[in-house]
Amino acid sequence: MELKDKILLQTPDKWSTQPHKLDGGASEANLSAIRQLRIEGFVSTWDDSNGGFISFELTDLGKLRKAELVGLQNR
Repeated sequence: MELKDKILLQTPDKWSTQPHKLDGGASEANLSAIRQLRIEGFVSTWDDSNGGFISFELTDLGKLRKAELVGLQNR
């Protein structure tokens, strides 16, 4: 499973989360995966003045992808 999919699974459906609360914390790999998720439209982010992430949340598209991943895991 790709890191970005693991991040989607860790992200709550109804509220935002902060990168340091993910498995692996605010590592460069996690931040890069969050950037990719944002580009793909799965998350929206709140950025700080240094270009880092304060928090992020699932978009409607992200919630659909997360549901798909959960379904695949339950098979």
